[in-house]
Amino acid sequence: MALFITALLAMLMVPVGSHFYHASQSQIVREALWDGLDFALREANIKHQLIAICASQDQITCQHQANQALIIFIDNENDGVIHDKTQLLRVISLAHGTLYSRSFPITRQYIQISRPEEMTINNGTFWYCLPKVASPDWAIALSVTGEMRLQLPDKEGRIKDGHGKRLMC
Repeated sequence: MALFITALLAMLMVPVGSHFYHASQSQIVREALWDGLDFALREANIKHQLIAICASQDQITCQHQANQALIIFIDNENDGVIHDKTQLLRVISLAHGTLYSRSFPITRQYIQISRPEEMTINNGTFWYCLPKVASPDWAIALSVTGEMRLQLPDKEGRIKDGHGKRLMC
């Protein structure tokens, strides 16, 4: 009987434990992205060069969606491409979720950042989705002035972009 009760309690704890695990992984990625954006803003100012930040599957090329890493690199050619490994400044590994991004102009798969006085910051949004979930867990928006804003789901569990359009996973 004691074994049955122990097994029953263990089965009930799996969903609770899974929720806490996913929540902690999401928070780790959110803090790493926030720190990465802050790092990119500082590096652009210190190095006096364009810095690009994007989601990446292979830690070399940028995509609008990736579940492997976020890369931060010096954009020497102003094209959002790593031409030399020495350009790579930081790689942020993602947990088991997927990071999506949208930048302006929308055709770009990366966000460029320069020194504040040059105002070459392409605004954009990154949002993170846990596996098998339709709505993002959170989003971080970067304005043209370099200000970062954390966005959490509203009462209905949705996160909207600057135009009121719902972000989807």
